[in-house]
Amino acid sequence: MNNKCIRIISVLLLTLMLFSISACGKNPGAGQTSNETAETPAEAGNAVGLGSELTGKGGSGIYLQKDVSIPDADISIHGAAVSGEYIYICAKTQEQKGVFYTPSSNMTALIKTPIEVNADFVHFCCSENGDIAVLTYTAPPEGGGENHIYTVNEYNKNGELIRQTALDEVLKLDNTAVNSMIYCDRGILLSLFNSLVLLESSGNASKVIDGLGSPRQLVYSADNKILAIGGGANGYSAIEITKDLSTKTTYPLNSEYIASYNGKGSESVLLRDGTTLYAVDYKTNERRDLISLVKNGITSSYYIRISDTAFLGSAANKPVLIIEQDEGIEVKVIKLATYDMSIELPRIVASFNGRSAEYKIDIIDYASLPEAGGISGLDKLNTDIIAGNLPDIFDLSRIDRFKLQKNEVLEDLLPYFEKSDINYSDLSSCIKSVSQVGDKAYSFIPGFKVSTYVAKSGIVKGEKLTPGEFVEIANSGEAAMFWKYMTRNDFISELLMYAGNDFLNMESGECSFNSQSFISLLEYSKTLPDKVSSGGEEKWDDEYYLNGEVNLYHAEVNDFALNGKAQADTLFGGSSDFVGFPCEGSFGSAITPFVHLGMSRSSAVKDGVWEFYKHLLSSGYQEEMIKAHNLPAFEKRLSELIDTNYKNLLQDPPKINFPTEHGEFNGEIKPTEKTIQEVKALLAKTNKILEYDKTVYDIVSEEANAFYAGTITAEKAADNIQARVGIYLSEQG
Repeated sequence: MNNKCIRIISVLLLTLMLFSISACGKNPGAGQTSNETAETPAEAGNAVGLGSELTGKGGSGIYLQKDVSIPDADISIHGAAVSGEYIYICAKTQEQKGVFYTPSSNMTALIKTPIEVNADFVHFCCSENGDIAVLTYTAPPEGGGENHIYTVNEYNKNGELIRQTALDEVLKLDNTAVNSMIYCDRGILLSLFNSLVLLESSGNASKVIDGLGSPRQLVYSADNKILAIGGGANGYSAIEITKDLSTKTTYPLNSEYIASYNGKGSESVLLRDGTTLYAVDYKTNERRDLISLVKNGITSSYYIRISDTAFLGSAANKPVLIIEQDEGIEVKVIKLATYDMSIELPRIVASFNGRSAEYKIDIIDYASLPEAGGISGLDKLNTDIIAGNLPDIFDLSRIDRFKLQKNEVLEDLLPYFEKSDINYSDLSSCIKSVSQVGDKAYSFIPGFKVSTYVAKSGIVKGEKLTPGEFVEIANSGEAAMFWKYMTRNDFISELLMYAGNDFLNMESGECSFNSQSFISLLEYSKTLPDKVSSGGEEKWDDEYYLNGEVNLYHAEVNDFALNGKAQADTLFGGSSDFVGFPCEGSFGSAITPFVHLGMSRSSAVKDGVWEFYKHLLSSGYQEEMIKAHNLPAFEKRLSELIDTNYKNLLQDPPKINFPTEHGEFNGEIKPTEKTIQEVKALLAKTNKILEYDKTVYDIVSEEANAFYAGTITAEKAADNIQARVGIYLSEQG
């Protein structure tokens, strides 16, 4: 089974103004906040929760991203090279070919050049007369040849190949690690580890500078000096190389950076760290901040200076023009509260901030706030709530939606859909089923994945796996139920995530942990190992399914909607069924939202929040989200994705190959029309989120451990859980 993120949400005690919030295991420490004061709406100016994710240092101007039109739709930007007046933008096609473009004179469109590279390319550069050099990598033929084959292909601006040089031959290296390359007066200068190598037009190569330290990036300063920028034992530095490549001068850099770019005009050289694009005079270390990248949502992988207020860059693998916004436009700030921020959250905020002129979202991650005077980030969050400093948006993957709904903190989104050109009825049934409570919709989910379980056809009698049938199959002893890594704690987590609604209804506050279904599942969990054993001979994981030694296969339905089911069919000998995790009252599958957000009823910028939501539902962002392996929000696009996946799998079925006790197994992941209907039926009946309450989990885990230790029976453990959860619910009012 693939490791899945255990999504833990905890209960927000609004009645008592106390929070109980926990991490969900998604990249601890991600998205650390700045110590500077957060930009917040005027009505939230006294908020205790300071330290915004979007408060970047310097670069006070507000910048926007405008799309640059491109002649090809299915490409992803790889990088840029600039020299003098020549700018080349390189992209990869779906077939992984390298294609090149030059921007139009007004920088609003890309024009395709005749240059095309069929091999994998690593680095490229251009000269002042428009020639371009591309370092390519070609894998050696099977069964022999060099370990790596690197070639420098030089083209003129008409796409004609000028020369081709095999680096492995001229440098006498089996593994040529080139870090950067630029044209200079004498040829092409290559940055290798600790040295610079000159590749002359004759095809000869010679080492010209040695002892550089760590790998260096080669750029030109504004006054046309060659700079090798990088780090080393003594910190970051810019090494200036003379025009004849004979000597070097080292200038220490005080700034820590991620990437460097050519200087232009009065800017000596451009550098970028995690929050800011800035210019540095490398000789004096004088720094001038240009753009606060985080605050403005600028996520480009490269920057070409066009003017004092404009840059050419990329966003979501597409070219963009980054321009400074007029000072006369008032910017309204949207406050988004989270606790232990997910990886996805800053990405979606950056994509919106880079597009919106009127609104900017400011993330407050309370889990990342430094503790001061005994006041933790959790205390600060509590204090903000007590003071009435509610955010404009709640991250509901971290803050319990049930309590927010019950206390009427969340805004109903249906009126916003009705007033817009987005039809709520067009959303996926999965999203509508978890977002809607009665005639109101509180949750906003722009995309998702589905987690479930699959079994070999015929093992389960009905359309779903019930606890009773699950225990009956497990007790038959013919095969294990789960993969070899499932432990007792894993099972308790799965039980609460998939079947928690059977035993605890968070909306009504009713619980039934003392039911026979729960007791039988608790008794089964004792048969699992306390922890995963290490060492010893183990089979290939997939062989357990193939041999019928494991009954349940975990499947995730994502952008490759049919792959998981088709693979299960193959491993189970040709046919399998979605049966879900054992549940009594519902089907045992659940969605994992891409992000899960709620609008605050007290927000003064609701129109801005809705603009953010609309951005995430736009066709452009939906396609980017699909590329990140999520299912789209709209039913029609979801159906199209499944149909496309089906055609692609039929045309080029992936192969499954692994060793078994009886030799090599070879199979194909090849769906049928029946697979399509099964996946669509699964999506139609999935109506829960993969989540559970942290406090309830702790109670169940404590009593289950007492049962495992033999101090109480399963029935007593269930009674204890029922009583303790009942008290917990009553304390919340």
